[in-house]
Order: sequence, then C-alpha cells, then structure tokens
Amino acid sequence: MTQVTTNLVAKSKGYTCIPNEIMKLKHSLKSLDLSLNQINSIEPSFSNFSLLTLLRLRGNNINKFPDPILDLQSLKCLDLSNNHITSIPPNIVCLNNLSELIMGQNNLTSLPKEIGIMTTLVNITLPANNLKELPLEICSLTKLTFVDLSNNNFDNFPQVLGKLSNIRTLWMFYNNLNKLKGIEGIKHLNQLKLLHNKFTQIPKQIFNLTELCSLELDNNLIRKIPPEIKELKKLKEIAFTDCLIQRIPEEIVSLSNLQELVIVRSRVNEFPRFLRKMPKISNLIITDSLITEVSCTLNNCCIILENNKLTEIKCTPNDNVFTLNLCNNHLKKIPNTTDLQTIHELYLTNNFIQQIEQTELHSNLKILTLASNKLTSFPEKGISYNKLKELNLSNNGISQLPNNLFTFLPYLKILKLGINQLTTIPTSLGILNQLEELNLSHNKLTEFPLNILKLTSLTNLYLTHNYICDLPKNLSQLNNLQVVDFSSNNIISALPLIKCTTIKSLSMAFNKNLHIPSELTLMKQLKNINFIGTLPEVKYPLNVNFIKQLNIFEISCFNTEKRDRNKPQTIIHTPLLFLKSAYCNQLKLPLSSPQFEENSFECPVEIGISNMCGKRDSMQDTSVVITNFLGIGFHLLSLFDGHSGIYSSCFCASQFPNCFANILSKNPQQSIEDALIHSFKEMNQKINEYKFNDGTAANVVLITPQRYFIANVGDSRCILVKKDSIIILNEDHTINNPDEVQRIRKLNGFIDHSKVNGEIVLTRTLGDIQCSSVCSCIPQITCHERGIDDICIVLCCDGVFDVLSNELVGEICRKKSNESASVLSSLIRDIAYNNGCKDNISCIVCKLMS
Repeated sequence: MTQVTTNLVAKSKGYTCIPNEIMKLKHSLKSLDLSLNQINSIEPSFSNFSLLTLLRLRGNNINKFPDPILDLQSLKCLDLSNNHITSIPPNIVCLNNLSELIMGQNNLTSLPKEIGIMTTLVNITLPANNLKELPLEICSLTKLTFVDLSNNNFDNFPQVLGKLSNIRTLWMFYNNLNKLKGIEGIKHLNQLKLLHNKFTQIPKQIFNLTELCSLELDNNLIRKIPPEIKELKKLKEIAFTDCLIQRIPEEIVSLSNLQELVIVRSRVNEFPRFLRKMPKISNLIITDSLITEVSCTLNNCCIILENNKLTEIKCTPNDNVFTLNLCNNHLKKIPNTTDLQTIHELYLTNNFIQQIEQTELHSNLKILTLASNKLTSFPEKGISYNKLKELNLSNNGISQLPNNLFTFLPYLKILKLGINQLTTIPTSLGILNQLEELNLSHNKLTEFPLNILKLTSLTNLYLTHNYICDLPKNLSQLNNLQVVDFSSNNIISALPLIKCTTIKSLSMAFNKNLHIPSELTLMKQLKNINFIGTLPEVKYPLNVNFIKQLNIFEISCFNTEKRDRNKPQTIIHTPLLFLKSAYCNQLKLPLSSPQFEENSFECPVEIGISNMCGKRDSMQDTSVVITNFLGIGFHLLSLFDGHSGIYSSCFCASQFPNCFANILSKNPQQSIEDALIHSFKEMNQKINEYKFNDGTAANVVLITPQRYFIANVGDSRCILVKKDSIIILNEDHTINNPDEVQRIRKLNGFIDHSKVNGEIVLTRTLGDIQCSSVCSCIPQITCHERGIDDICIVLCCDGVFDVLSNELVGEICRKKSNESASVLSSLIRDIAYNNGCKDNISCIVCKLMS
C-alpha cells in the first residue's frame, strides 16, 4: 500500500519555484515547509492544495502576497516572513480559518482594515517591518493572545491593542516608544518586552497590568524603579540591563512571586537587605554596578554580584546558597561561608585575596574558584572537602603546596593550578582517581611529574610553558587522555605519545627542536594537531591520507620559493585543511609584490599563536600568520572565529592569504585598503558558492614598515600595546554597537533574543547565508601609524574579551614584555580560560622588535 505524504519539509533546496513532484501532492499535503529557498512566485494551481493547514515560505524572494494562497480555505498557519512583500491584500479575509499570521521581516508599512474580520486569529507576528500604526478594526480580533510588533517604527503605542484584553504576550522591543497610553486595557497580559525603546521612566500604565509575570525593560534610560512596582504582585521576572537604575525600592518586597531580579550595568550602589523578605527569589543578578558591601545573603538563591566594588560580604547563618559569584570585585579575604546551611559554588576570581582561611570555607562546596588573586601559599593544616569537584587556584603566586593536600580533596574532577610558581607537585596528587582535567601550565616544572601517571581518569592535560625536556615512556598509562597541550616546553621527542591512542587533540607548538615521528599516524583518534613554532625546516613525515582524517593540522614552514638567504625569510604559520574532499595545499605565495618590495625595510617581528577548544564541543577558530608577506618588513596576521560550524573559518584560513596576494598583484596601483575590502568580498562570494551553512568573524592585520592596516568583520579584537597605553584598532560588530543596529534596521533586518534576525550575534560576518541580506561582509578598515613606543599587536577572539578587559591584556604584555611572543599568547589564552571563558579561545601576539 502506497504511503500518503501529509507533511513535507523542503528547506534550503535552492528551489526557484515549487517543483512538480511537490505539486503532485496537492490532494494529500496538510503541512508544507519551503523555507530558505529562492522562490519568487506561486503558480495559480497551488490553490488546489485544499487540505493544507500549515504553509511556511520563510526566507524566499517573494515580492507580492501570492494570490493562490488566498484560496487555501483550510489554512491555519501562514509564514511568509523574510521576503519582500510590501502589502497584505484586503481579501486575506478569505482565509477564514487562519489562526497564525507570520510576516516578519518584509516591507509592510500598514495593515488592511479588513484584517479586523479575521476573528480566528490568535497569533500575529510582524517584527522587522516599517509599521507605525495599526488599523482601528483590529480591535475585533478578540482571540489574539500573541502579538509581536518588535523592530518596527512605532513612535506611539497603538492604543487599539488596549481593547484586546486576551493578549497574553506582547513584544514591542526595538521601537521608539516613550509612553504606553492605552496598554492598561490588556488586562490579562503575562509577558511584556519593551527592550531598546526610549523610555525615561516606567510608564504608570504598566502598574495596572496586574496579571504580568515577566517584564523586560533593558536598554532604556530608566533611572528609577517607582514605588508603584508593588502593584505587580504576580511578577516572576523583571530585568533592567543597561538602564540607569540608581536604587532598588523597598516596595519591591510586595512582589511575593518574584523569582528572578536582573540589574546589569546600573548605578546601584547599595545591596538592599530587605530582599530577604522575598522568599521566592531564586536568581538575584546585580552585576557591573557600584555595590561596595553586602550585609546578608538570600535563602535558597543563586546570587551573582560580578563586577561591582565589593570589599565585604556577610553570609546569613543557616541560609542555603546554591551559587555565590563574587568575581571581579575588591575582596581581600574569603567570605566566611561556614555559617551557611549549605553552599555549592563559590566564585572569587579576580579579587585581591592574599590567603586561604580554611575555617571560612564550607565543607559542602562543590566548586571553588580563586583564580587571579594574590595567593602565595596554601595552608598546611588540611580540612576535608569530600564534595569538592572543582578547584581553581590559577594565576596566583603559589610556589609550593602541602604534600598531603589532595588527601583532603579526594573527589576532585577538575584541578587548575596554572600560572603559578610551582617547581614540584605534591605526591598526594596520585590519589585523585576521579580527576578528569589537570592544568599545570605556566609553572616552573623541569620534569614531567610522574605521579600524574596514576590519574587514570584524566582526559585533559595542560602543561604549556614549563621547562620539560622528556616525556615518560609509559605515558600511555593515561588511557583516557583526549586533550593534550605540551606546547612551549623543551621537548625533543614525541615518541611516548604514540601509544596514547585515545588522544583527539594534541599541541606540541613552540617546542623548537621537536622531532615528529612518522608513527604519529598510529593515533587513529587524532583530529587536531598543532606543531606551529617547531623547526620550519622539519619535514612532517605524515602521509596525506592521515592528514585527511584531521580537522586541523597546524604547522610552520618556509615559503616554498627561495629568497636570498641573507635576507629575512617568509615563514608561514598555517593550518593544512581539507574542504569538500579537496586538499588545500600548504600556501604557495608569490615571492613579492611590487608595491611591497619598493617599500621593503627590515622590521623583524616575533610571533606567538595559541588556541584551545576550551569548554566548547568543537574548535571553530583558525588563524594564519605570515612574516615577510610579499616583501621584507610586511607581516600578515589573520584570525577567523567560526560559528555554527568550522567550514567558513577553515576556508578563509586556507584561502585568504592567496586571495589577498593575487588581488594585490593584479592591480599594483590600488591601495591596501581597497585590496583588503576586495579580498573580503571575494572570500564571502566563494563561501556562498560552496554553500557553507555556517559563518565566521574575520580580523586581518597587515603590518608594514610604516603603519598597521586592520580589516575586521565580527567581534574579534585587535589591540596595539604601547609602553604606557593601549589603542583599540577596530570596533566590535555586534548588536551592542548602535550604528550597526541602525544599519541592520535600514536593511529591514531585526534583533530578536539578542541575535540578528534571530540567527547570529554578529552584524558583519563572512558566510551566514541566511542573514546575508543584512549582515555585511564589508570590513571596517583602520589605518594606524607605527610608533617608537609600540610593544606588540594582540589579536584575540571574543572569548578572551568576555572575561579579560582590554587594559588587562595590555598590562599582561607590558609586565611580561621580556617573555617570548609564544609565552605571551599562551598566557593570555590560559588566563582567559582559567577566569571562566566558555568559548573557543585564540590569541596571536606579534612583538615589534624594531
């Protein structure tokens, strides 16, 4: 018996019209999704799909509301969003069973008054149009429960909505509202989103919405929470991010159902003790504000007070605190948590704590982070912490740990001791049979600690930048290892790794005399290998078939063409990549470019590259660095931070330098700025031709003897570190950039859930076909003159700056300016990781040696 097709999804097939094989299903289909194709019209016979109840044509090229759709009497849900439709025809009323009308991201300037006849409508979703008002007839749509008018041009609240008392959800973020006259009529409203409008105060009409459960007023110029807030007794969530709130009124205690209070980047300078009277608060978030003291905790609550000015916090006896996050404050001592009934997680990263008083730490702790403080030692007398799973003591000044320390921490799974002064590791480390991650990077270990070999549960081992020369022959005892980073040591032989067949990611970068054995091909699980900074002359004895199994194989090499050996050589740090089964060869660049050669001047640099997958499931960053690029004294740095996949990022890493070089050679008279722009355009075009479904940020720096040229799309950042200051050399292209949001809106794009078109967080990218109509591939170009007090150029992905300030990155480079560039890059990477970065992490440091 032939199976009847009733539901069909045919997204992203490249259709320009509805194919015949689908048209033949007109008597059976009930649900059809043709989103993300290139359909520009609907043929008349489509009106024969009489059983169709759901039709999605999102993201096509439709310019006019298709007439055949008007005959689909059974249709209940119609999605025509992200097209180019300028009007809705009056006879849409023929769809007399329609309950959901979804037409966001079109060019609508008005709605027909006939829409008021469509009394079956429950959902109207019209974001990212050019609507300024609604027809009065819409007041007849008494069944409406969901209305999305976000990202339009409403200067005044459409008062007709006030007559629709059954609306439960109303979204009007990204408009121009400053008043809400009439909204009080929506008596059953549960959720109201008013982010990014022009309110200077909370409109008084809101306080009549007594059924309101969720209120979002982020990014308005609201300075005050008025006493009338007490009327919203059913409120469960309220958020004021990027407002100018100065204090929290005591009347807020009347909100007996409030579960989450969020205040971010405010002027609040006092922690209100009366919040203890609100027993249902389970999430309290007041960050990036001015609070100096906290006199109590809240029971059964997660408390996040990052980025304040805290010098003291007192914990209330017998409270249950699930999470206490006090990172990036001014605390000089650990808060006494022992009087609490329980506490699970305590985060104290980046404070000024000088010593650990174990009598102040609760025995129920599961996570304790003390990274980036002023610790120099750990107390000898141990207290048992049988529940502690994660301990982070990285980036302190600890030179020694008690030998019996880990007998009191028997169930640790994550131990971070990187960026300290350790020369030995306590012998008790070997008892941690549940340890999965061990980070000992940036210490002073001269030998591989043999007690590590007892950690049979270990999956991630980081020993970057120590002074280790030899690896133990029985390293394969660690039979669960997956991620290994031994970069920046003095290791000569990688042979002991051969039998570690479970390793998936291996970095041996910047071990300058490393011998790479051909037997590495026996490691069948390997996906990522990094040999950057090992001897460029070395031949990599790995066959092509093995390399094809890898995601990324990073190496350093001399350019294949010979330059005068008495002159500086072109050294390429690059990944070898395979895309679409085509081998992307080691870069073979032209030896020179006329405009570069005539301006050549020996300006030596030293370059360090460090990256890590971090907490993400996969590594999506790639980078390519080339010294003496097309001319002596010209150096190319490039970082590609992929998202939603690795294809676009890898493609750019393998192709951009050749693309840029070819464009320069074809037209020697054009400016470097124009050549960079043309290169970005060409890369984007090629990505689209390959139909990659992901995208990438791209930050490219060309260092010349006289100046720096920066081309950027996305949110990777380039910093020039000088002797006494830093200079940010590019803007971030995100929704936090008002100019970028304005550009997106002019192109009929929209912001939803902090993403462009609800898809990606960036406003400029390479790739991202689904957002190409609004996300530009045109880079921001910056040119900056070189100076005698320039120390280095630092190029990092956004993951670094999620947890480290620009100033801190500059301070690290200045304080450690005597270290090699590879040490600086790995140090920035590791501090970011240990300070809580949850993203992929990549960092390029180029020391300016002239």
